[in-house]
Amino acid sequence: MSLVLENNESKYSKNIPNTRIESSGYNLSPGKYVLDSDMQSIHKFLKNENTSTLGQHIKIISPRVHRKGVDSGLDVLEIGAVDIPDRGYIDQPVKSTLLDKEIPNNFAKHNDIVVIAKGSTGKVGIVPSNVPAPGKDGWILGQSAIILRVISDEIDPNSLLVYLRSEIGQSLLKSITSGSTIPFIKLSDLKELRIIVPDVKTNEKISKKLKKEEDISQQIKELQGQQLALTDNIWNIQKRSV
Repeated sequence: MSLVLENNESKYSKNIPNTRIESSGYNLSPGKYVLDSDMQSIHKFLKNENTSTLGQHIKIISPRVHRKGVDSGLDVLEIGAVDIPDRGYIDQPVKSTLLDKEIPNNFAKHNDIVVIAKGSTGKVGIVPSNVPAPGKDGWILGQSAIILRVISDEIDPNSLLVYLRSEIGQSLLKSITSGSTIPFIKLSDLKELRIIVPDVKTNEKISKKLKKEEDISQQIKELQGQQLALTDNIWNIQKRSV
């Protein structure tokens, strides 16, 4: 209480002008204005890097509401938090649904960055090159996800993915997450997120490492398949030979 009455700034409190609160959409979350030690370290680190705001380099695509319980429509797959791996590219989504109206811009495309903005906020993945074309069997967004589609030559999608899932990126995403019951990320705050703009050599290194990540992920899946097959026909009603 003394901090409020004294009206002095400290590492725990800050005097914020009304104009700044207004420009922030009247967001009164303390984390918006008072940074903890980790966030102070991150901001200090970013001052020495070539940075920009995320909104300058991407187009945000939000999910469209489609009819539920329909008997006919376009068969599509819906990307949700469960489909986003810790490493590598997004695998084929597990949830299928019927889309009553084809909306080309709502379909995921190669190199789109998918961010979970509601619920399991901060999960980030990238769409692989073998994603189906918009239309039947295409991939659409679940209601908790958004797409960041890179529209700038300065930013490489692979680098953006690695940045957003890094310790710095995750801390920044956490800092703009609101809501106590159901966490969510405001798109206006996401557009203002500071991102590092790597040079060409760094982009190339990151792309190679991401490719290696995906190769390892595929090897793991193949080994898991072999592992399951070892005992698949033992005491199985459908496969009786031992």
